[in-house]
This record gives sequence, structure tokens and C-alpha cells, in this order.
Amino acid sequence: MTEYRWLFVLTLVLTVVRFFWKQFLRYLNYRYLKKHKGEIPPLVREYFSPEDMEKSESYMLAHMRYGTWQGVFDFAVLLWWVFGGGFLWLYQMVVGWHLSFVWTGIVLTWLSTLFFMVIEIPWDLYETFVLEAKYGFTTMTFGIWLSDQIKGLLLSVVLELPLLWIVLSLIQGLPQWWWFVVWVVYSLFDLFVMYIAPYVIEPLFNKYEPLENEYGDPIREWAEKQGVSVKAVLKMDASRRTKHSNAYFTGIGRVKRIVVFDTLLENFSMEEILAILSHELGHWKRHHILKQLIFAFVFSLVAVYISFHLLQLRLFSLAFGVGKEIALSSYGFFSELFFLGIFISGVAIFTQPIAAYFSRKREREADAYAVRVMGRAKPLQSALIKLYRENLSTFHVHPLVVAMTYSHPPLLDRLDFLSREEGKLKG
Repeated sequence: MTEYRWLFVLTLVLTVVRFFWKQFLRYLNYRYLKKHKGEIPPLVREYFSPEDMEKSESYMLAHMRYGTWQGVFDFAVLLWWVFGGGFLWLYQMVVGWHLSFVWTGIVLTWLSTLFFMVIEIPWDLYETFVLEAKYGFTTMTFGIWLSDQIKGLLLSVVLELPLLWIVLSLIQGLPQWWWFVVWVVYSLFDLFVMYIAPYVIEPLFNKYEPLENEYGDPIREWAEKQGVSVKAVLKMDASRRTKHSNAYFTGIGRVKRIVVFDTLLENFSMEEILAILSHELGHWKRHHILKQLIFAFVFSLVAVYISFHLLQLRLFSLAFGVGKEIALSSYGFFSELFFLGIFISGVAIFTQPIAAYFSRKREREADAYAVRVMGRAKPLQSALIKLYRENLSTFHVHPLVVAMTYSHPPLLDRLDFLSREEGKLKG
């Protein structure tokens, strides 16, 4: 470990920097929101009352406090698990059972996963049944929550366990080419899940039924005008779990399904619903989904190729205290993969602002498309304002937080952008 101790120290520094950077951004946002507490920007003054602002700010501040404490807890567990010997203890114990290469990887993966699933349960319960319930969002019963957890676990066993067995078998059987074959397998698996999700996975958690003609007919007519082949227009029973609203497209290829939350139907006009769907359609028309998939596949291919070469060296295993004999054996693959993954997650903090920037760019392109489809900005502006008000979102966000982490532009920026896009239509 002494020879490669610098890797241990570098990984620790990156992990600590990542944690404090997140806390700093949260603190900036907290101070910014407190500074502008009660202020209603002129652009939305007619839509938000002082009571709306008070409730929204209270909700956001409560979430920030919750996020801070959860972040501290997760950081403490991570320090112990990675740098304090927690994972190393589990790893050495599993290796000591002298299982095959494949089953060592499966057992190690599942024991680690179950550990983190269990310690996150109290936080999930608090957020769902205390924090969200306090502000009137949660409609979920404990029975539904428990059922979701069990279904999610069983789904992982059915889908992920066979995949893990196949991948580890390929790694063992193709020592020089597994990086490419595994990349192909994972890529095909992702596409397979995307294809079956609307038909097999999503119905396990929510009920989908054809949308009433009162809503479905206008949506189908709108879709036909946009040249979209819609197989079904469905209503999802989101109200069983939450009062949050949404609508989205799902499906791969030319045939798509439109899903509308039942909560959206209660408080939004048909024109506002069509504006939201126009925004979602904008992502398809501008090929955002396809571009993201291609980028993800190319990036993952490069990443797995580089990782393949780094994994051969076993430097991280030695740096973190894995015995040389085990580190250089086939079992050393698992410890190297784990510690290398922690190192990469620390480096990822530098790429997040880039990803956030391009995500905001895509959202603006989708907004611009919605304005062209609807012929004016008002329907989407009205829908966004309602979504912000009903979800108790805040428009007082520190600019640095937006630049570093926000995947969507803040409300005020979007409203202004939509107005400018309407101005372009009018010439």
C-alpha cells in the first residue's frame, strides 16, 4: 500500500472535495433563498400570493435541511465503507468463502447493494411520510410503499441477476476482449429494458388505462397534426402516490405512447396539457433522446476500454490495502473495480456542470419547439407557472447552483425565453 498510497490519498481528497462542494452549493442556495424570502418577482406577481411564497419557501428550506443531514449521513457511511475498511472487510470475507469467480462477484454485489438499501430505508420513509406528507404531497400508504420496495427488489433479481451472471462469465471467459463484449451486452440490455418498460415494468407500479375521450380525442388530433404515430393515450394513477403532476412520451421508434398523470387532468386546461406534451415532443423532434443514447453508448465504450486497461494494473487494490496475493489474483478484479469506481465518481464532479449545461440547452430547444407548435408562449408559460406553484418550487435559485447542477433553466428564465421565442414568430 505504501508504494501507491498517493492513489488512496487522491481518492480520499476527491471524495471529500465532492462532499463539501455539494454542501457549499446547498448553503449558497439556502442563503440566497433566505435573502429573497417573500419576494415575488414582477413577472409572476399576479400568479403567486404571499401565502404561496411562504409555503413554497418553507418547503424548499425543509428539503434543504433534510438534504444536508442525509448528505452528512451518506458521507460518513461512505468514508467508513471505502476508507475505513467496511468494504474491505466484506470483500475479504466473501473471497474467503472460495466461491467461483462469477459467484464471488454476484454475492459481493448483492450484499453491498442490500446493505445500502437497508440503511437508506429510514431516510426514504421520513421523506415520503413526514416531509412530503407535511406539505400535502404524499398520498401513498405504507402498504403501497412496501409493495413498491418488494417489487423493485424482485425486478432486480429477475433482470439484473441473470445479466450480472452473463457479464461476469464473459469477463472470465474472454480475458482480452470482455470489455467490448460486455459493452455490447449492456447496450442491448438497456435498449431491451427501454422497450419492455412501458408494457411490463411500469404497469407493475402504476395502473394505466385509456384516457377518456374528452381528453384523449384532442390529444390524438394534436398528435396527428404533428405527424406522430401514437399507439395509445393513457392515464396513469399517479394520485395513489403523490399529488405531483406530469405527462410524457414513452416507447422506442415511430410508435409512441402518451402518458398523462391523473393529477394533471384535475388542474390543467387542455391547452396547457398540449403545451406540456409539445415540449416533450420537442425532445423527440430534435432527436435529443437518440443523441443522448448515441453519446451514452460511445462514452461508455471509451470508458469501459480505458477501465479495462486500468483494471489490469491492480494499483487501487494495492493502494487500499488488499493483500498482493489476492490483488493480483482473479478475485482482485472486484476490489479494483470498486475502488476505481469510487475514484471516477470523485472526478465526475468536474463533468457535472458540462452535462447540466447541455441539458438546459436541450430544454430550451424543446421549449422553442412548443412555442412553434402552439403558436404562442402563453399555454406553456401558464402550465409551467402552475407546475411551480403546485410543486412548491422556488424561482429564487443562486446562479452558480443553476450553472453547476440544474438540468432545467429556472422558471423566470424559461418564461422570458418563451416570450422571446413568441416574438420571433411574430417577426
